[in-house]
Formats: sequence, C-alpha cells, structure tokens
Amino acid sequence: MLDYHIHTPLCRHARGAPAAMVRAAVARGLREIAFLDHLTLPPLPGSHSMGPKDIPFYMNTIRDLAMAWEGTIRVLAGLEIDFHPQALPEIRRITETFDLDLVGGSVHFVLGHNIASRSARASWSHLPPASLYHAHMDALEDLVEADFCDVLCHLDLMEKFAPDLLPGERKAIENRMEAILDRIRDKDLAVEVNGSGLEQPMGEPYPSAVFLHGCAKRQIPLTLASDAHDPESVGAYSEALLHRIRRAGYDKVASFYRRRRSFIPLPRDPARTPGIQP
Repeated sequence: MLDYHIHTPLCRHARGAPAAMVRAAVARGLREIAFLDHLTLPPLPGSHSMGPKDIPFYMNTIRDLAMAWEGTIRVLAGLEIDFHPQALPEIRRITETFDLDLVGGSVHFVLGHNIASRSARASWSHLPPASLYHAHMDALEDLVEADFCDVLCHLDLMEKFAPDLLPGERKAIENRMEAILDRIRDKDLAVEVNGSGLEQPMGEPYPSAVFLHGCAKRQIPLTLASDAHDPESVGAYSEALLHRIRRAGYDKVASFYRRRRSFIPLPRDPARTPGIQP
C-alpha cells in the first residue's frame, strides 16, 4: 500500500538517508510513500524541525529520488507543519511557494509544552490533564479552520502518554473531538491513521478506535502513516492499520499528487481469501 508520513535527518531527530527510506519502502512492497518532514516555525521552537532555508534542498532531494525510482515506487514530497496562529502567514507563503504533493497539519505543542516528546514530559505531567486536553482541542479546532493542510496528523496525540481523565472529563473531550470531526468533514480534509501510537503507552494508532469509527461515520478520507524516523520503521504497522480501517468500514484510502486527492482501493483482506487462515 502506501506510507504517507516519513521523516529525514533534516528534522534533527531522525536517522537514515532519504534514499535508505525509499529502499526500505521498496523492500516492504509499498507502492507510494510521502516524505512529510517536520516544519515548525516561530514562535514555536524549531529544535526538532528543518528550517525554511532547508526546504529547497529537501524538495530537490525528494524529487531526485522520485525520478530515480519512477516505475518502481511513487515518491512524494510533503511537509508536516506545526500549527500556530502567529505562524500562519509564513505557513501560507511556504505552501504556496513550493510544489508540494501534500501538506500535513499537526499540533505538537500545548500550553507551550511538547506533548510528543518523552524527554519533555516532566515539564507538563504535573498539570491537570483536563486543561491540557482542552487546550489541545482548542489548537485542533484552530488548525482545522486555518485552511492550509490536506491531511491531519496524529489527531489524538494527547493520548500518547495516556494521561488520566475522570469519566466526565473524558466524555467532554470525546464530545469536542466529535465536533472537530464534523468540521473536518465539512472542510473535506483527510485524516491519517498513524501506526506509531502502537508503540506508545496508549497501544493504539492515532486516531484510536472510537474516533476512527467517527471518521468512518462521516466518510472522512484516510491515509496510512508509519511516522517513520528511521528506515526500519518505513511501512511498519501496515497490516495492523489495514485491519483496523477495514473493520471501521473503509474500502479505499486517499492518495495525493500535487495536492490533488484521489483514492486507491484497499487490497484484498487475506482473512477473507478462501484457503488462507486469518
């Protein structure tokens, strides 16, 4: 199938040359991959991101790989852009300047804390979890309304370290996420199913099953993502993700090229093929 979320060392926390990522994808039998490297702009910290000055080199590298592997695998160039309202003018300038295949929108910073970083967890783990969740929902709402991306990345990232919520608090967050899914549908955006959550304490992809079924109910398009930061992780979790999205009712996934969306039918489910045991 495809893997639409692969990083490069330009983000300063991944390893393995882009060419090694492509070779790993070919070895796994993928038909499409998209490099979706981090771009985090001021006022957010850029210590885990490429900078705007790196984008031309990044784009040239990916386009050279696309040409070199044409006919074997489709190699796409995208960006995973951290949303902050003050950065929106620069985000628009960049996405309108470069010939990207897709743009992912993400929220890694909540109340000034990097909720995705294990090393940064100590800075926010003492805070009331409900306030963090609601701040994350606020940022997601603004991201959806900002109209700069094609795909929303790791939608429920706040679950990564599974902070405890009281039942009433959990229900309030679920209600807010359902409203966000309504706006994602209205904006005709796609959502990635990101397998990296399977290796985190939450033990589920992003989005978790309850929100994945919410996407299905609204017919929100999906892409597949490993969030690979090394060649060994490219295309990881593919079968687990396919199993989950089939179970949610999907029979196709979204594909992008020059920011135009099309769809690829899901491969046959081995568990439903006569003579093959599930």
